[in-house]
Amino acid sequence: MLTLQAENRKKTGTRASNRLRIAGKLPAILYGGNTQPIAIELDSTKYMHIKNQISLDNDLLALVINGKIFTVKVWAIQHHPFKPQITHIDFIRV
Repeated sequence: MLTLQAENRKKTGTRASNRLRIAGKLPAILYGGNTQPIAIELDSTKYMHIKNQISLDNDLLALVINGKIFTVKVWAIQHHPFKPQITHIDFIRV
């Protein structure tokens, strides 16, 4: 199982997400369980390296958020309309 580091996002919304993308981060969210969704940010270059190593349909990832480990699966990926760029990722707890 591959491990991916993430941090909590302080701000959400379109402007905050655009600022993250400019800074080389990737906005994401973690759903599932009996808790509220967690807004997170990932390092986009590290995610792209991991993306090439796994099958996103079936493989599980270990997502580390502030020292807590979650077993997750990629639920949805949003792409930019005309650039070869990922704009947002949804993870779900397993």
